[in-house]
Amino acid sequence: MTPLILIPAAGASSRMGEQDKLLEQVDGLPLIARQARVALATGLPVSVTVPAGNLARATALSQVAHPNLSVQVIETPENGLSESIKQGARAAAHHDGMIVMLADLPELEPDDLLLFADEIAKTPDRAARATDETGGRGHPVFVPHHRLPDAESLSGDAGLAELLEREELRQILLKAAKATTDLDTPEDWQEWRANYIGGRY
Repeated sequence: MTPLILIPAAGASSRMGEQDKLLEQVDGLPLIARQARVALATGLPVSVTVPAGNLARATALSQVAHPNLSVQVIETPENGLSESIKQGARAAAHHDGMIVMLADLPELEPDDLLLFADEIAKTPDRAARATDETGGRGHPVFVPHHRLPDAESLSGDAGLAELLEREELRQILLKAAKATTDLDTPEDWQEWRANYIGGRY
């Protein structure tokens, strides 16, 4: 089974003030590049969306150039997450569904994605969502192939919640809070760097 991993990275990062969270350094790389490298380590095809005119994010991704990596430019990022989901679904049309991995989950590792991919392969026609150890719903999320065309009906920031609201999502447990640790503000980043036990900070 070979699903496409979509990393939607066309958001404005508005809660970061003048900073861009996807350019924050994690494991020696800007976060957007680190996430692409993590996804590529699975051996699966990876597509990253970036907003038109954002040279910094595109340049960061050039640090992890790879035959399995494609970059899609979102011309109307102001239309919300749905634009990335729609473009990702089109790119995934010839793959076995789509795994959506948010760009701001800095604790996800290749082993987490491989575990997720192994689990969805057991039920490839069923949507799935990663959870943390408390049962908190997070990412990645798997959209089976037969639901990809429905992405065209999305609008705004509703994204996958609207696309899969009628689905009984399979829950796939990831360790600790890897599926739910997202960082949206400078304070989030400061706290995470002070407390994350990973041996890298």
